[in-house]
Amino acid sequence: MYIGQTGKDLDVRISEHWKAVVDCAPQDSTFAKHVPENGHNFCNAKTSQKGKIMNKLEENEILKHILIQ
Repeated sequence: MYIGQTGKDLDVRISEHWKAVVDCAPQDSTFAKHVPENGHNFCNAKTSQKGKIMNKLEENEILKHILIQ
């Protein structure tokens, strides 16, 4: 599980690395290396503008992750 923020829209951030994912070029992007190694998909990704709402979403996800363990 990854919990964090990006200064760019998620679709922009993913598209920056997607070519490396499709080309199976993990040397070009740590994201490209991470995706297949961890069987990720983005169906459950939550997005919001940076700021108080994003900070609270991130905090909630961290707490849920801690409580599940």
